[in-house]
Amino acid sequence: MVKALLFLLKVSLVVAAAVWLSAQPGQLEILWRGYLIETSAGFAVAVLLGFLGVYTLLYRIWRAFVSVPDSLRRYHAIRTREHGYEDVTAGFLAVAAGDKKMARRLADRATHRVPDAPLARLLSAQAAQLEGDAARARRIFTDLLDDKSSAFFGLRGLLQDSLAVGDYDGALSYIRKADGLQPKRGWIVKTLFDLETRNRSWSAAEAALKRGARLGVFSKEDVARHRQALLLARADDAFQSGDVVAAHKQAAKALDINPAFTPAAGRLARFYLHAGKRKAAIKTLLRGFAAHPHADLTAAWMRLQPETAKTVSVYDEGRAAYQWARRLYDACPGHSAGLSMLGVAAVGARQFSEARTLLTQAADYRALAALERAEHNDEAKARQWLEAANDAPPAPLWVCGCCGFAALDWSPLCRHCGVFNASKWDAPVHGHTVADAGEAGANAVPPLALPMRQM
Repeated sequence: MVKALLFLLKVSLVVAAAVWLSAQPGQLEILWRGYLIETSAGFAVAVLLGFLGVYTLLYRIWRAFVSVPDSLRRYHAIRTREHGYEDVTAGFLAVAAGDKKMARRLADRATHRVPDAPLARLLSAQAAQLEGDAARARRIFTDLLDDKSSAFFGLRGLLQDSLAVGDYDGALSYIRKADGLQPKRGWIVKTLFDLETRNRSWSAAEAALKRGARLGVFSKEDVARHRQALLLARADDAFQSGDVVAAHKQAAKALDINPAFTPAAGRLARFYLHAGKRKAAIKTLLRGFAAHPHADLTAAWMRLQPETAKTVSVYDEGRAAYQWARRLYDACPGHSAGLSMLGVAAVGARQFSEARTLLTQAADYRALAALERAEHNDEAKARQWLEAANDAPPAPLWVCGCCGFAALDWSPLCRHCGVFNASKWDAPVHGHTVADAGEAGANAVPPLALPMRQM
């Protein structure tokens, strides 16, 4: 619309100028080489304008003729570039399909047609990875770092390569650089959190967790769960370094987030006991058991049983242990962990009838075998209970949800695969069990499963 108005304005100006000239009286005389040319001023102006128009037309025709080779070259370059990007698209499809030969052919052709395109070089690197040429792929990814426009692709490729070979220190370095380039990418923040926790950089991991919460990478439940695990990890480090006060504070904060999380209650009780605060340890175990009855807490509770100063008669032997177990059981009665604890204590107190009821409800077949020996000295019946225990589902352990590794105690990092906060109290199906946290096999760490598909 604006162009049309401008055109009409120009035409109007030309017409107005022509009308004005024609209305102006005047005579133009030109004396050239003995010739006298006389004409009106309007006609002279019209001839001049006509000459300028013809000159402009001829000049444009000449320029068009001269610029034909450049136009053809530009057209060819545009077509070549278009074909190059078509090769890039087809090449990535070939990589996704696992077609090594096609991926290599398209990568070479795309690199020839669009050598300055980062995607073409990225395709070449992925084709090299598909062919198993890790050195060539890594070299291309490293070259991509020199160009600001392609540095992110290079970091992404180097990150994947480092994760594939288990170089987590290198992967952490690359993901930190990628975070500097794209700080709002969800998969980057998630991967950064995973690698910071694997590196036991708890402060950096907590910062990544907070950013992930703002970006919606982690749900509110995951944020609370991971923050609780980070607090316990810090508490463990503080306790090992001798800073018991800091260990208390971190474990107390973790327990406040979720009192039903058994490791938090168990650790805080242990820290209190180490500091000589037995009453605080007892209170913590009662609180934790009331929120979530657990076998770890019953074992810790029975170790806190006070010693009796007076001599106990044979008839009262085990009575104090039974009363002590009853105190914890009453905090949350009816749960299998409490039933088993109280049933074992009842066997020790020779309250066999109650013990049989409790242990049967808890389905604690090994304790029932011990009951048969203690009450009737019946080895045959005890063997039947032991056979039932062997046929029963395995007892729950702390099982990693990523690799299936089962451990007797909870740890912030899986001792087999290194994934953070992945252990749940469940019956093990696959994997193996360790006796304690110092098991030598904990150093065998396979590649970490990270959300690279979201890149």
